[in-house]
Amino acid sequence: MGSTTVTGANNETITLTYQSADNTALAQQLAAQINNAVAGGNVLPVDYNGSPLPPAPPNQTLEVVDKASGPLALPSDATAVVNVATDAVITGSGAPDAQVLSGNGNMRFATNGGSGTVVTGDGNNFIVQQGLGGWNIHTGAGDDTVVANYGPNTVAAGGGTNDIKLLGGSNLVYSTGTDAILAAAGSTTVDAGSGSNIDHVLGVNASITFIGGTGPATVTGAEGSVTEFGGAGGGEFRGGAAGSNFIEGGSGATTIFGG
Repeated sequence: MGSTTVTGANNETITLTYQSADNTALAQQLAAQINNAVAGGNVLPVDYNGSPLPPAPPNQTLEVVDKASGPLALPSDATAVVNVATDAVITGSGAPDAQVLSGNGNMRFATNGGSGTVVTGDGNNFIVQQGLGGWNIHTGAGDDTVVANYGPNTVAAGGGTNDIKLLGGSNLVYSTGTDAILAAAGSTTVDAGSGSNIDHVLGVNASITFIGGTGPATVTGAEGSVTEFGGAGGGEFRGGAAGSNFIEGGSGATTIFGG
């Protein structure tokens, strides 16, 4: 377990904890960016307790510290949000390169366009990527849902039981939990790594590349195509109807069906 600190309103120091080393390192990177921007006078930290937020001063943007459970629509001049609420429902500002840090509470976050990075703790989170901008989404050990509509996205949904839906664009998924992954369109690479438990990957009209890990996997190409490199976990792999399938079994027990 690791932690990071970020500057809040009135020089408050906010501490967030994360189970995984990767999430800790990424959260520390985002916190350093926010802290430097606050120290340089480019970002103003403000608390959200349910009352309307103030506008950003000239030549500044806002870091919003969400302390109130329930809905929050970020204003267009907000470029960073730090969630410490128990059950947050946040709509993004649509800003480019946005920074979103969340602790161990539950968070529902819709990007509302824009681009940026989301790092959460071990709550149960629901993240929706909207628009064409790319997002880097890292969640913790809770049971998470991530929906990516388009854009080049990276998703690492942590060690829980996760539901990942990829509706288009070019996506990279690091699977370390028990994950159900739907790739509806576009191209998707799934790296199951050494920490994955069970993966179920379904491609509809997508091109899928799957790199197997230590857990068993089921990969179905449907109307798309599949490139698969099996791992120690083995599994069942079905090529897609679009053809151009390449399936290589790993060291685990593997069943292969052509497209």
